[in-house]
Amino acid sequence: MENYARKSHYRDETVAKSYFEKRFSSRKGRREDVETRLALERALNWIPTKGRILDLPCGNGRFSRGFGEKGYVYFGADISMEMMKVLIGEMKEQTKGLLLIQCDGEHLPFKDGAFDCVACIRFLNLVPFSVRERILKEMRRVSKGWLIVQSHRLRPIGPLVSLKVFAKRLFGADVAKYRFREGIIQAGWKEEKRIRIRHKRQYIGIYQRTE
Repeated sequence: MENYARKSHYRDETVAKSYFEKRFSSRKGRREDVETRLALERALNWIPTKGRILDLPCGNGRFSRGFGEKGYVYFGADISMEMMKVLIGEMKEQTKGLLLIQCDGEHLPFKDGAFDCVACIRFLNLVPFSVRERILKEMRRVSKGWLIVQSHRLRPIGPLVSLKVFAKRLFGADVAKYRFREGIIQAGWKEEKRIRIRHKRQYIGIYQRTE
């Protein structure tokens, strides 16, 4: 399993405890949080089946209640025990039904097809391409059917961006960030729908597992 900066960043107690306040306490942050939740709710409504869902990474439980309210049996996984401790503290009244496990997304400790859906919000943009590829394949392995992903790179790239990518490749530049959508498809997922997060150039993508 590969080491990279974000793998250790959230394994700091101070970072974990201040995460939500730093990102979502401002007016802009609160609006981003609300609009992301609304887009995610639409995505969950669109998926025809309910059952077990894996929230990876679950972080401090930003969406944990929402998954439960939609009728899913909730499993949260994260490499950061510090973030999950915040989640438990915030949801101490509901921890009885909270199923959490500390693990690395590159090697998930679940059997094949253990979940009906895997949700991955604000994470895959933060990891190197090679790591992203492994995580997507692991998500496909443990999901019987569905994947939900948030990113600003879920749309097909247009001709101008394609030309830009081609030029960058000629000069040996890293173009992995432009291969985000391509990487999801190559990992064995088929795009079913994209839902725009209002006021942001980001989307919630809904993908179905290919055979």
